[in-house]
Parts: sequence; C-alpha cells; structure tokens
Amino acid sequence: MGKTLPKVLTKGTLCYIGVKYLGYSASKDEIRKSNLCNDQDQVVCKIKEYRGIHNYSAYTITFTDFDPAGNPVEATSTVSEEELIEIEEF
Repeated sequence: MGKTLPKVLTKGTLCYIGVKYLGYSASKDEIRKSNLCNDQDQVVCKIKEYRGIHNYSAYTITFTDFDPAGNPVEATSTVSEEELIEIEEF
C-alpha cells in the first residue's frame, strides 16, 4: 500500500545528537570541552515536544549548555528526526 508512517519519539525520550546539530546559540566549544560530549561528538538530549511530521524541524529538544560564566544551563533547540539517535537502554 505504501510506506509506513515514521516512528514518533515521545516526550521524555533520551537521544544522542551531534553537537553540530545544536542551535546557533549553543556553546558548542564549551560542550565539546566538557564531559558531556562522547568520543563521537554527540551529547544526550531529551525530547521536549514533537511538532508534527510537516515541520522540517519536527522535534524540540532540551540539552545541557553553558552560560557565558561557564555554568551549566538547560537549553532548547529544534531538530529534525534524522539528527537524533534514540537511546534504547540508558
């Protein structure tokens, strides 16, 4: 009959995302220097919202960023499904 609908990641799902895919305002260099980044240049993020199949950036995620003083803060970004790797077991 055709292709199936894509799997929708639910709110609270943990995923990996490449640092390069985080929003423009993310402190990418600070994140890379921290212990939050793995050897594949990925960080753990959490699905905050699914925005719908028709949006290019279908997901809003939260991740740990750093403020100008170097303190960790929760940040958000919108990303596409292709940029996320679901963590099956954490």
